[in-house]
Amino acid sequence: MTKMLKTPVTQVILKLLAAFLLAATFMNLASAKDKASGIFSGETLQHMQDNRDLKEKILVIDVRNKSEYKKGHLKFAIRRNDHALKHLDRDFINKYKNFPIVLISDRAKDAQKAFKILKKLDFKDVKIAQGYDEFKGYKLYTYTNILGDDVEKSVGKKDSLIIDVRAKKDYEAGHLKGAINIPLNDDMKPYLPILEQNKDKKFVVHCYTGTQSQVMSERLTKLGFKNVYNSLDGSLEYDFKFVK
Repeated sequence: MTKMLKTPVTQVILKLLAAFLLAATFMNLASAKDKASGIFSGETLQHMQDNRDLKEKILVIDVRNKSEYKKGHLKFAIRRNDHALKHLDRDFINKYKNFPIVLISDRAKDAQKAFKILKKLDFKDVKIAQGYDEFKGYKLYTYTNILGDDVEKSVGKKDSLIIDVRAKKDYEAGHLKGAINIPLNDDMKPYLPILEQNKDKKFVVHCYTGTQSQVMSERLTKLGFKNVYNSLDGSLEYDFKFVK
């Protein structure tokens, strides 16, 4: 997701401008039919998921339960059911309350319930997408998407293996403690032994912006690894505590 700038007075102006531009982009992508029905079309949503720039313009929240999500979900969708939405931490609310959010489920009533919860929490721009049961053109994935703070919680945990897919020089300049480096364009074969040795752990994958880590996460699931977690936040967007 897009990194927030941190300069004083101009920061406020830039944030307001960024919020306006995001909202404008979000609204323009919706078709006239979408606007009339109040439903974000599956075709538009899938197009945004497939585009590395447009996927940064929205946060997709899958409101189904864990087992349903694990069977298949959108490429960059995080999971938050109604219970989790009711108990969002203040940092999440502050970061995303002005950011375009799209809710998705396979039951309209669940998406509507989530919509009401977010509106009550003062989220400004929330839409409901066509459900998985309505639009059959969604491409589905089985890894789990997480955010930067979830990645940091994995540091030092014995049940997690952090995989940094950035270029070797960037990894060597600074990385999360305990992370191994598997540059995205490298041949996977030399890394298979260490992956097999840790196959029962959570594979927590991150990169620069969440795009390369998604490719690696998909690759790992196709190799048969079950507990793969892709970070939507990359090192260019989230202030990770790197070591050398």
